[in-house]
Amino acid sequence: MTVQLNDKFNSLPEALQQEVMQFIDSLLQKSKNSKGGKQKNAQPDDNPKPPNKLAKPELAKPIRKKLDPTYLKAAQGWNGHNEAAIEEAVHEMKVEEPIEELLAMLSK
Repeated sequence: MTVQLNDKFNSLPEALQQEVMQFIDSLLQKSKNSKGGKQKNAQPDDNPKPPNKLAKPELAKPIRKKLDPTYLKAAQGWNGHNEAAIEEAVHEMKVEEPIEELLAMLSK
């Protein structure tokens, strides 16, 4: 298996071989750092950031104390349903059953 990988690696263009080697080196450095090792050329961070508890804090929104339907409608851009379009769709489908019977089918 190793011989096949070496042959495939050697058949790659030189630039791609270098990129692969740099990537492997960076993975090895990260592995050393996570095990407590230090990078040779590591410089201390001038502005260390505190650990963030949320992965994406910009997505977190405060919870409202009161649920206001009119505010939600405006915030979501809800304009209501178009009764004329619904009636037109019902007539196009040629629904012959009374609405009460259709509702009874749904509630079973």
